[in-house]
Amino acid sequence: MKQLLSLLVILAISSSVFADGLLMPNDENYPADFLRHRATIIDIEIEELYAMTVVYQEFVNDWHETTDAVWSFPLPYDARSIKLLYTRHDTIFQAILIESSQSTNPGTGEGGVAALVNDYIGVNGLRLQLRGIEPGDIQKVELSYVSLVDYFQGECHYKYPLETMDFTNYPVEHLELSVRVESDRDISDFSMPSHPNFDLITDDVSQIEIEMLESMAFLGRNLEFTYNLSDNGFGRNFYSSLNDEVAGHFAFFLTPPNLASLSETLNRKVVFLLSTSSTMLGFKLEASIAAMKLGLDELGETDFFNIIHYDYWASNWRSALVPASEANIASAKSYLDGLTASGGSNLQTGLEEAIEQFDDSDYHNAILAFTDGRAPLDPVGLATSNTHNIAIFPIAIGEDVSHARLDMTARMNLGFVTYLDEESDLVEDIHRVFQIVNRPLFNNVTVDFNKDDVHDIFPETYPSTYAGSYSLYSGRYDVSGSTSMDIWGDGIAGQQQYGFPLDFRNDTTEWDLSAYLWAKQAIDNLEQGIEVLGETPARKDSLIALSLRYQMRCRYTAYFADYEFENPTIVDDTHPVLPNSTLVKAYPNPFNPVTTFQIQIGEGESSTPLVLNIYDIRGRLIYSIDLSGLAPGTHQISWFARGINGSQLASGVYFAVLESGNFQGKPLKVLLLR
Repeated sequence: MKQLLSLLVILAISSSVFADGLLMPNDENYPADFLRHRATIIDIEIEELYAMTVVYQEFVNDWHETTDAVWSFPLPYDARSIKLLYTRHDTIFQAILIESSQSTNPGTGEGGVAALVNDYIGVNGLRLQLRGIEPGDIQKVELSYVSLVDYFQGECHYKYPLETMDFTNYPVEHLELSVRVESDRDISDFSMPSHPNFDLITDDVSQIEIEMLESMAFLGRNLEFTYNLSDNGFGRNFYSSLNDEVAGHFAFFLTPPNLASLSETLNRKVVFLLSTSSTMLGFKLEASIAAMKLGLDELGETDFFNIIHYDYWASNWRSALVPASEANIASAKSYLDGLTASGGSNLQTGLEEAIEQFDDSDYHNAILAFTDGRAPLDPVGLATSNTHNIAIFPIAIGEDVSHARLDMTARMNLGFVTYLDEESDLVEDIHRVFQIVNRPLFNNVTVDFNKDDVHDIFPETYPSTYAGSYSLYSGRYDVSGSTSMDIWGDGIAGQQQYGFPLDFRNDTTEWDLSAYLWAKQAIDNLEQGIEVLGETPARKDSLIALSLRYQMRCRYTAYFADYEFENPTIVDDTHPVLPNSTLVKAYPNPFNPVTTFQIQIGEGESSTPLVLNIYDIRGRLIYSIDLSGLAPGTHQISWFARGINGSQLASGVYFAVLESGNFQGKPLKVLLLR
């Protein structure tokens, strides 16, 4: 019988740390909670602000019996899946997306590990039921998904959920990563602080490519990659494609300047709406107050502000907005120092009180609303009462928040949501939100594509334009052609207009970047409407139709392994299969004149061409040892530091690499000392 995870693991998972994929057996007699995670290969393609991620994983059935299992993956909240592949023996199939509920984790409803996995994969997680995994089989899964990168004043941040130590406290045999970034803007100052031991393949002003390869890797850190984009004034990126079956799709990114001074931005009226519920007690409240103080210091003398805190009810620091004078800011800080956490969390009441603070649209009006729980919210009612173009910016701390209600509230009220986990640098991240909100360049934005056949545009209402942020407009069109897109807005010098020439392309393609971006926004909006306003036949049917057409999973659809059907979807362009063998170590090392390589040959490798190649420090092949036909198990292979022609080698560094077909294992460095 499987053993439940320790209390330490339970506590760790309760904090909702994202992790990599898991394969959980259905058979309760399986000797472990999960099939052994053997390998992960992550391929990330970023086109300036948009990311396509492909993750390939291998799991091994180490049991003596055949088992079924459920694969689970914590798809990031702001991402959408577009394709899922799996293997049956050596054949790769594409999972079909059908109108159905997702598979449940084995044991769901009984608590224990299954309940922890449900918490871990989150509200946007994926599951796939896989059947008939035979003893010694390597089960392979490959997922493709799309997402937008985080962006702040030219700094872009991509994150992949790679932390699995709470479930898999052993090293995976193979971890491989490649990141490619392309941009029309100059790229600089890139880094991968979570995994700094990467190889730089391409380093150009418009392109970056890095690779990383590790054997016996512990998956203890989420992968984080950052890069900076140069300031290009008002820049743009436009993508479009026209498909024969449906109308074309387009996506337009507008990137204002990274920075702007207060003299270049609109005057501001700001309400800081702070939750003082009991769940904010401690660091969350302290960090929120610290960030608010930093925001107060950045207000200009022509700005106005107020502070409202709420629990069951809302309480004002001042009865009305006051000038951002030195004395008022000092008094506000003292008021914040006296706040304590207690009671409930009625964000709706707090927002209603905050909206009442504004009586005109002459300023850039904004509410920064802090929350850390599932507060009641009526996005439609708030939008109806919002008659002065107030932008609402929820800042949600933790995982147990009302995602759909917060997203819909921000979308209908000219703002955006910032989601932070409790392990973030809350002060810095909250302060970043205010630095964007405090740099409004244009209010009352209007957009005209000057093309009669453009339709189904997102967002439905256009938010203000801020320095250091970006705006995404996506939609559909019927015929190709060139036009000019015009954007108007009320700026510091009155109404201003920008024009951008656009070419709506005539390419006939499969779904591409522009289609995925549009479909993601459409599905996100429908899901929000269903969760907040309720399910109707029209909303449900529209959501299912979009999901199946664009192969993006929604709440009513699920991936299904169809290899039992008469005509399954077989994929020809399969991912390279990793050899089930490992170069473990060399000893002695340093050596003279002989070293012995310890190599683990996996099951089913006896018929696979396998070779151990030795290279010098310049990458030249020095020696080759054929390992084909070796029986499964551990082998000791000696090398007498001689070249292919039998010549004696000089002292220096050499690299041993296990290779099979197109696959190369991680190089093992050995040092020859004569």
